Amino acid sequence: MTFSNINTRNLIFRLVTIILVPAMILIAFYNFYTFRSLTDDFVKIDVEHASALQSEMDEKISLINSYLVYEASTNDFATICYDTDDVFNRNLSLSNIINRFSQKILDIPEIAALFVVSDAFCRDRYNSYISYNESSGIKSYVKATWQGNSDTVSQSTYATGWQSCRIGAESYLAYTYYRQNVKLICFFSLEQLYQSIFTRLYEEHTCVISDAAGNILFSCPELISLNTDVLQKDKTNDTQTFSDGRFLYALAFSQYTDFIIISISRLTDIFGNVTILQILLLLLSVLLVLTVPLYFFLLNHFYLKPMKQLTSDMLRMQENNEIIHLDTSYNIQEFTLFQKTLNDLLEKITILNRNYYEKELESQKVRLQCYRLQLKPHFYLNCLKQVYSLLNQGKHDEAENALFYFAGYLRYILKDNVSLIPLSGEMECIANYVKLRNIGSTHPIVCSLQIDDSLKDCPVPMLLLETFLENSVKYATLPDAALQIDIEGYRINDGTGEKAYFCIRDNGKGFDDDTLNRYNLFMQTGGTAADQSRGIGIFNIMQRCHILYQGREFFHFSNQGGATIEIMIPLTDHTE
Repeated sequence: MTFSNINTRNLIFRLVTIILVPAMILIAFYNFYTFRSLTDDFVKIDVEHASALQSEMDEKISLINSYLVYEASTNDFATICYDTDDVFNRNLSLSNIINRFSQKILDIPEIAALFVVSDAFCRDRYNSYISYNESSGIKSYVKATWQGNSDTVSQSTYATGWQSCRIGAESYLAYTYYRQNVKLICFFSLEQLYQSIFTRLYEEHTCVISDAAGNILFSCPELISLNTDVLQKDKTNDTQTFSDGRFLYALAFSQYTDFIIISISRLTDIFGNVTILQILLLLLSVLLVLTVPLYFFLLNHFYLKPMKQLTSDMLRMQENNEIIHLDTSYNIQEFTLFQKTLNDLLEKITILNRNYYEKELESQKVRLQCYRLQLKPHFYLNCLKQVYSLLNQGKHDEAENALFYFAGYLRYILKDNVSLIPLSGEMECIANYVKLRNIGSTHPIVCSLQIDDSLKDCPVPMLLLETFLENSVKYATLPDAALQIDIEGYRINDGTGEKAYFCIRDNGKGFDDDTLNRYNLFMQTGGTAADQSRGIGIFNIMQRCHILYQGREFFHFSNQGGATIEIMIPLTDHTE
């Protein structure tokens, strides 16, 4: 099958045939792939949730275990256990333990409260987020635990180690440590643990903490009923994943307790919605195939016929070399707008051609003006007089050198019909000009050329740099010192492409304010708003650059210790 020289009607039919059938196959494959991808994504998210909660809980439990063991080994705890007669030392030791706990809750914000209790005393400290009602509930729980009230607390609570408890609407883990008749009881907030790990949980996921029997100790965001059969797994160090057909489970086992952290995804709801979406896409593709004839009719009436007429009119214009006004009485706005716009463009072709020739004429006038301005009879006469004087003085070698420099300079200046020349030629012209000026001069001009070697073959407008050198020689010459002129050039990239950057500086008095304003205003307005009665050579080179580079050039005049001119022009690969 080839698409060479095919008309629009056949092209559309082939595209429909080629695209729609594979599209239906791709949609079916997409259903299967989406199901597998979403399953993998939910497994990954569940594993991350369960692992993060398990790691954080085990880390905090380990720290609290170490802290309580350390407190039980201190002299303060020994004092309250054995030195029961000395009330002062006992209270002092209690205060020390409570004060150290105050620092510990700053390090482990999941610690909700700590109690040091016995038959003779009960000291406590709560975290700042514990409300009055919660603290009252925790204290009632501790009293019931210590007094052994079987109606309030199960007997398993008396065992040393981590046990779960629910006080009001909050879930806690409580660790009880015995020694003699003294208990250290620490409450660990599961809610704070969860909030510290997950700031946002997908609504399709639930995190649950349960004991080995399947009793839910904590659930977020909502409580669900667990089938205890899914929890009959061997405890390992790795996260286990499986599904019961309705939910996807990821189980992580605590290393220090018998608690199980479970991340659960509701597969039935999510994949039910996804499947419906994919079925709708499949039905839509079938409907698209069935409506192909209608599409062809509409395309033929609103698109193919106007396109055929437009093609015919364009061929007539090409064959007869005449302008034809196209029919704009179509129902499609885009066609009407296109053909109306094309008619307007055709009417403007003659005007544009005339403007183009006028622009070319203007460009030629500017070039001719430039060549006329390049003729400096006073400078040439002075050079000839200087040569004549050297000959009269018998300085034949100097006169010969002067003629050589003058010939090279004049050859460059009088080049005919050249817009762009290699930068090396401009540098040679500058060298000849400086040598001519320095013949017989009391204070020779010092000209420093620092040009990147990569620029020397690049084409630039003729007299681009020499014009500004002559301007410095004419207006910046110092009566008692040598004139220093520095010219540097290198490549830059300003984001719009490679450009050549030049900077000409002298050590003279600089531009006056009026001259600066005129030159910079000429650049800003594209050569349309500046008094060109003075500095005609500089205005001329700027106008030539504007014609050559269509506004992509840059000139800036300033005073930085002397006159400073910055130039930027696009780099081209050929001379004109």
